[in-house]
Amino acid sequence: MTPVGRAGRLACPGPVAAALREPGTRILVTGAGGWLGRATLEMLEDALGDGIATSVQAYARAARPLRLRSGRTIGLAPLAALADLPAGPGPTYLAHYAFLTREKTAGMALEAYAAANRDVTAFVTRQARRLGIAGTFSTSSGAVYEEDGTLAASLAANPYGVLKREEEEAFAGLAAATGSRAAVCRVFNLGGPFINKVYALSSFGEAALAGRDIRIESARPVLRSYAHVRDVVAVGVAGMLDPRSADPAPYDTAGDETVEVGELARRVLQALGSDRAIHRPAVAGAPHRYVGDGRAFAARAAAAGIVPAGLDAQIRDTLAYMGEAGAPGAPAPDLR
Repeated sequence: MTPVGRAGRLACPGPVAAALREPGTRILVTGAGGWLGRATLEMLEDALGDGIATSVQAYARAARPLRLRSGRTIGLAPLAALADLPAGPGPTYLAHYAFLTREKTAGMALEAYAAANRDVTAFVTRQARRLGIAGTFSTSSGAVYEEDGTLAASLAANPYGVLKREEEEAFAGLAAATGSRAAVCRVFNLGGPFINKVYALSSFGEAALAGRDIRIESARPVLRSYAHVRDVVAVGVAGMLDPRSADPAPYDTAGDETVEVGELARRVLQALGSDRAIHRPAVAGAPHRYVGDGRAFAARAAAAGIVPAGLDAQIRDTLAYMGEAGAPGAPAPDLR
């Protein structure tokens, strides 16, 4: 197979890096051990260098060291320690990713799952208000939409989507109450390093990197559109930093093309120069479309001077990371 190269570090776009380097700026990152959190820390390191040690505070479920790909170790504090952080003399910004996803809490009752996430949202927004936060970037999810495009309303039927909607409203309310900025991003499909879940792109990559055929179970068309994790973070961070950004309305992620998963599998194999086969039942029926309306995301990227990566670049970056992360094709473990 064709080598896909080494996974490059996530460079922080110049205008965003310059804003992060403003004297006295402090960045808080919750959920720092997960996919988006690790990408954020790597981009902050690129922008701040050794200054990351004094300008960034990172939080996770439990205290532990996190080794970045550069070799630098970041200490992650337990989320509860956010209550002990004093207000700073300069502006404080928050990138918030802490949230319990449903698959990691399959044994929890619905009421307990909802209460746990509501407690996190309430705690973080309360601390942000106490700290006089200047801006926030928080990630919601495409799961807030039902398949017919309506917004999730039933906690029993779609708990993750409903709770994410509640958090969107909490961060919009925080911005309104404090006069701060809020960038709220509904994440659909991601590509790039730190991938840690077995979705279509990672499952195809796992098979291809291991030299196996790709098997697709769905007999209906499945449509996806991918955004690079670097671009999602950069656009969100730019939104929370930019004094001209005042729109707290949630925006969807999407890439520059929509791809059917059969074509996605073909392009994964193409990126590796692999001649392995793709097995799938005959495709028919109405498509399952999980694709965001990417117009606001694209506009925000352009305003921040960010040129989003195309799908083939995302595939290459994802495969390069997966190839380095451990066993052939194995996604990195979820470290949140």
